[in-house]
Amino acid sequence: EEAKAARLAVTMNESMVRFLNLLRLVIVGSPVILQSCWIHSVDLTSWFIRLFVLYAVVGIIGMLVAPEQAFYAMGLKEFRWAFERLYPEAKHWNGNPN
Repeated sequence: EEAKAARLAVTMNESMVRFLNLLRLVIVGSPVILQSCWIHSVDLTSWFIRLFVLYAVVGIIGMLVAPEQAFYAMGLKEFRWAFERLYPEAKHWNGNPN
């Protein structure tokens, strides 16, 4: 019984890791795919500006909705200073150099 529960826990952990990696890929890749629909209808500079704006909007929404998950899951620890400015409790998140 205990061995079955342990196997189930390992399987669920592996499944969640794969699912989160796919979700991360969708978050990073979907703006490029979406903007590719209009790449030939505008000049390249406008396309890059629209792509940047789209990534900025996705990033801002992500930081507002789930800041701690963005900090850990998206590997944004090097931007700790920004998280601490927006969320004072970020000082107590794991990996604090102080």
